[in-house]
Amino acid sequence: MEKKSLKDFDLVSACNQTFEFEYIEPDGKASGLFLEIIGAHSEKVQKWRNNKLNQQRQADAMNKKRGRDDLVRTIEADIDFGLEFISIRIVGWKGISDPCTPENAALLCHINPELTQQVAQHSENLANFTKSK
Repeated sequence: MEKKSLKDFDLVSACNQTFEFEYIEPDGKASGLFLEIIGAHSEKVQKWRNNKLNQQRQADAMNKKRGRDDLVRTIEADIDFGLEFISIRIVGWKGISDPCTPENAALLCHINPELTQQVAQHSENLANFTKSK
């Protein structure tokens, strides 16, 4: 059996590559909207998640240091976190006249939960980002 190198197991780098899929409408029909995404384990996604969670922890630590209770996060804040956590995986699109910006990607995820779910599923499917050897 041929030995592999550490690079052969590098899923983070693989997830930095893009994958394109067509959004399927809730009725099962093709939409004509093609989304280009990066994987859930990409450096960009991990860095964003870590940054957001570190900000929350720092705010909690400052409140504790000042003798205040931890901040109570609303369900809306948690939902926004989840939607943005998915929307940052969208790096391009075809079929929408508006430019693909982080703000527009976040808006798209806020107004279309079915699309958000498909982005999450495709970005978490590592086979979309790895080449068969």
